[in-house]
Amino acid sequence: MQETPAADVIFIGGRSGVGKTSVAAEASKILQRADLPHAVIDGDNLDQAYPEPWRNGRDLAEQNLAAMWANYRSAGYFRLLYTNTVSVLQIPTLAAALGTDVRSFGVLLTATDTTAAQRLARREIGTALEEHLERSVIAAAKLDEASTARRIVTDDRAVQEIAHEILWAAGWLADPGRRSHPSA
Repeated sequence: MQETPAADVIFIGGRSGVGKTSVAAEASKILQRADLPHAVIDGDNLDQAYPEPWRNGRDLAEQNLAAMWANYRSAGYFRLLYTNTVSVLQIPTLAAALGTDVRSFGVLLTATDTTAAQRLARREIGTALEEHLERSVIAAAKLDEASTARRIVTDDRAVQEIAHEILWAAGWLADPGRRSHPSA
């Protein structure tokens, strides 16, 4: 009987406007070109409802993650790119929700207030811009203080460069300029 491989998960966190979704999409394209099977889940949408389920003690995001990951695993996937603002603060809880042996790598994307505000202004065209700007500043401070994940600055950098750095640092891809894994 063939042993099921451990789940390899890259948790990508960071404030709103830092580039989590764009970086995950680019990392996915890089992995596709390398013919490496993987899944991508944007955790910011796993419990998007009103009233917010978490305000009533319901861990709907974790339940939905567990259900989605079970489907991916049954289809043979074992690599996951997971984005969520605070994912790097919740790695043990999220890994438990995945329900398998998990090798996790956390990365905290960072950007200045100015960069995040510019990106959010391009993205948020409705009435929620001010709320997103405010929450982004608060999240940045909380994440900077509490996270021990690897930090990667996104200001003035190409999304391809950031995605390559994450995949190399997590050990999913070789760095063409180096002969060994980053921990070597």
